Formats: sequence, C-alpha cells, structure tokens
Amino acid sequence: MEVNKYDSRVSSGISDVIRYKKRGGLIMGSLKKEDILNDEDFKKLSSQRLTIALLLTVLELVLYFGFIALIAFDKSFLAQKLSAGVATTIGIPIAVGTIVFSWVFTGIYIWWANSKYDSMVNKVIEKMGG
Repeated sequence: MEVNKYDSRVSSGISDVIRYKKRGGLIMGSLKKEDILNDEDFKKLSSQRLTIALLLTVLELVLYFGFIALIAFDKSFLAQKLSAGVATTIGIPIAVGTIVFSWVFTGIYIWWANSKYDSMVNKVIEKMGG
C-alpha cells in the first residue's frame, strides 16, 4: 500500500498539520490521512525535510566523531603548540571549531525551517482547506 510507504518519513509533517488543526485552523471534514500522504506537495515537503535532516545529521556525526577519533588516535598532533612560546595547542581551536560548526549546522536548519519548511507546510495546509 503506497500510503504506508510514507508513514515513517512524514510523521513530522502530519504532526504540523494536526497541530494546526488543534489550534482551530483546519477543518478536516472528509479529509483523510491518505489524502495528505498522497498529496504531491506533502511528498515534496517530507522528502526535503528528510534530506536536510539526514544531511545535517551526517555532517554533525562526521564532525563530532572525527574529533573524537583524532583524540583517540593522534594525540600527538593535537598536543602540538600553535607557535613557540604559546601554551595553546592545536587541539583547542579544533575543539572550539567543532562546537562552532555544531551551532552553524543548527543555524542552517533553523534558517531552512523558517524560510522554506514553514511556507511549504502552510501551502499544504491551505491546499487541504485550512
């Protein structure tokens, strides 16, 4: 059944539509879950959300576990001084960079959600009679 194919991928999008309904903004009437799941705009919405979520998750995991692997397997590299007479090692800016890039990834997701995802959710809600 085609509807079940999308169930696990679109739960967040359906949740957004249901939350909108609970606030009194959408009258479902004869609208069924299958109508939403089979809608092309909804499929595009769920596909793009899955893509951005997976991409940012993979980037974060590579960043974090790459740093951890560097700590585990090349401590001598991280222990090198940035320059002569300075107590700061190469590991400090790499650790700070790991944290900063995590914030950047979060900012990218927030920007995407506010500029793209919300408008796509609203488009689906409007299409469904909201």
